[in-house]
Amino acid sequence: MANKHLLVLTSLFVGLMLLAGGCSISSDTTELPASGEVRITYLDVGQGDATCIQASDGQTALIDTGDSEHQHTLVSDLKDLGVTRIDTLILTHAHADHIGGARSVIAAFDIGKVLISPQATTTKTYTRTLEAISAKNIP
Repeated sequence: MANKHLLVLTSLFVGLMLLAGGCSISSDTTELPASGEVRITYLDVGQGDATCIQASDGQTALIDTGDSEHQHTLVSDLKDLGVTRIDTLILTHAHADHIGGARSVIAAFDIGKVLISPQATTTKTYTRTLEAISAKNIP
């Protein structure tokens, strides 16, 4: 049930960002989107997911981080997009192909807040992700 609520929350967030001004495609990805626009970038992280949402006011959200195999590429790709801070990191669920790169992202960027599924799991990936969040005192 918690996954369903997080999916709805994520969908609403993306929808609100889109309603705020639409999407843009830019060849110069280090520049912020034009005023009132939003840029959504789907990042190649192998089997998993990672979606970066950047608003013209500088707000950035990242939905999932892919698996640990692609963590360094993910951080590099985010920096290539001009990301210096992630205001909201959304981790939809505890599978390694969705949160495997989270620790590297948390280490590389200032994070405003994390929305993470409260799944009852004790996998090393999930536990270490929670520890990384806690170590940086991220709400």
